[in-house]
Amino acid sequence: MTGVSFGSALSGFELLTSQFSGVISMVKQVENFKECKSRIEVVLGNEKANELINKSVFIVSAGTNDFVANYFASPIHQVMFSVAEYQHFLLQNVHHFIVVAGKDEQKRNQRCRLTPKDIPSYTVAGDKH
Repeated sequence: MTGVSFGSALSGFELLTSQFSGVISMVKQVENFKECKSRIEVVLGNEKANELINKSVFIVSAGTNDFVANYFASPIHQVMFSVAEYQHFLLQNVHHFIVVAGKDEQKRNQRCRLTPKDIPSYTVAGDKH
């Protein structure tokens, strides 16, 4: 096995984003990952499957469409949040996503950075040690 993608273009960290876009939500993508992991365990066994997953790199790139589809397109979001507050709201959702996605996994190296446009971008890489 060399790679698996659960990507769904236009999904975001806010649940409304995927609902408005009609795409697979981040929550469903995590469920799909867990289902895939179970299938790998059946084929390789728990120990080899965990070894494979622990050596894997996980890349999550989302957040832009949250701003485009929700914040800038919705007057309600702009009344409820400043840009900084919406960023904070998204980062809370990112944190929840990382915790849910990794709760069954061993420790992960987590890095968060804001892009030049201040849109959240998260990368989660498997522990190589």
